[in-house]
Amino acid sequence: MLEWHEKIYDAKVSDYLFELGQMPNSIHDFMRPKDKKRRTILIDATDIVLQSSNIALSQKGYNSDMDFHLQFVLLYLYDALTLEPVYYRSLAGNIREVSAMKNTVVMSGLEECTFVGDKGFFSQSNMEQLENMSMQYIIPLRRDNKQIPYELLEEIEQSNNYFKFSKRFIFHADTKSIGKRKIELFLDGKLKEQEKNDYLSRIESLPESFSKPKFNEKVQTMGTLAIMHNTELEPQDIYVEYKNRGEIEQFFDHFKNTIEADCSNMQREESLNGWLFINHISMLMIYKLFQILKTTPLNKKQKLIHRYSINDAIEHLKTIKKIKFDCNEFVNSEINKSTKTLLKQMNISIT
Repeated sequence: MLEWHEKIYDAKVSDYLFELGQMPNSIHDFMRPKDKKRRTILIDATDIVLQSSNIALSQKGYNSDMDFHLQFVLLYLYDALTLEPVYYRSLAGNIREVSAMKNTVVMSGLEECTFVGDKGFFSQSNMEQLENMSMQYIIPLRRDNKQIPYELLEEIEQSNNYFKFSKRFIFHADTKSIGKRKIELFLDGKLKEQEKNDYLSRIESLPESFSKPKFNEKVQTMGTLAIMHNTELEPQDIYVEYKNRGEIEQFFDHFKNTIEADCSNMQREESLNGWLFINHISMLMIYKLFQILKTTPLNKKQKLIHRYSINDAIEHLKTIKKIKFDCNEFVNSEINKSTKTLLKQMNISIT
């Protein structure tokens, strides 16, 4: 247990992070899930700028901003059902190998995982690597993939293959098997109408890029989602677990912006390890806050998340302080009416 009773200043914080980073086994034990059995895991990674050339992880690597700053890769595992951040691992900034995912899953202690990727992940090479590592996966295909059986959509709305998702009905074709791989093809009627209207509108506004003949070519694929997998899950479960992936995209936005961890100035590897763990604790708190906002009723039809964003809630909560007025004697600071209302709605007591 690390603690101090002195004044907090930069050098002391730096020493604290260094000491914390020298406890990798304790950090590892804290993160390893108690329930190690089968779960669907979302995996995502981001680049973090590292203002140090003294740390081995610090490497020049490509990122979405098309620059090559010294950086490292932060890879996270999330539970697909709860969206809770489960485990993280830092990698050198020039690492982009699929094997890093498998190693991270092994280190986490999870025994039976299914990896859910995004459309940019699909390639024959990546699929083969996952299969060689005996990993289950759920990967969406780009709409122009020749393996997608669009011919199965012809009378799909007359079939009994449908389920309800997010207040609308989704149809799905019969599963297409390609060896051990399977393809599930879904049709979202509402999305299809939106895409048709959008394309037709663009024909009027941008005739040099959009045309009716091109519309005729694309209309069959509009509103569709094709997913390749090697699991025993039912189509509806495949669809739901993939759709949950969209919510974790906000995780790194909060990591980089809400807690301002887009860049690290740590100069020692142990300090960087401590810095990452403190940020992980912060993200667990943000996740808990998100869960409260997402599940607590605001009224009969809405949840708190419809009125308060995570940042809104943090802005309210960070105004609450403890004031020390004597040795070991504290009092809570005054709280304004709107913050009291939010605390009451969230069923949080600070006393």
